[in-house]
Amino acid sequence: MIASGIFERISQPVQIDGDNGQSLWQKIQATMARARAQGVSVPIVVGAIPFDIRRPSCLFIPQYYHFSLRQADASLVSCNCVSPTTTITHVNSMPDARHFQFSRGQSRIVNPQK
Repeated sequence: MIASGIFERISQPVQIDGDNGQSLWQKIQATMARARAQGVSVPIVVGAIPFDIRRPSCLFIPQYYHFSLRQADASLVSCNCVSPTTTITHVNSMPDARHFQFSRGQSRIVNPQK
C-alpha cells in the first residue's frame, strides 16, 4: 500500500478507564465518517497501536492511497473496491509483544549505553 496525505490523526490510547477499546473504536468510526463526508471514498486506518495499550495510538486516515501489486504485468491499482461496511476480521502484531520485549532486552545487553 502506498499512502499520501493525512486526513486526520488518531492518537487515543486503546485502554481508557477499562473500556476495552470501545472509545477508540468509536473515535475511529467517527473519523472515518467525517472522511467519507469530506470526499475520502473508502477511508482506511493506518498506523500502530503500542503494546502498552494505555499509551496513545499512532494512527491516521490517509487522504489518498493505492495498492501496488507485485506481479510481472500488474500496475498500480486504485482502491475503490472495498465496501464502506468492511469489518476488521484479524489484527496481527508484528513482532508480538514477547519477541519485541526480548529484542529490546538483547539490544540493551549489546549496547548497555541505552
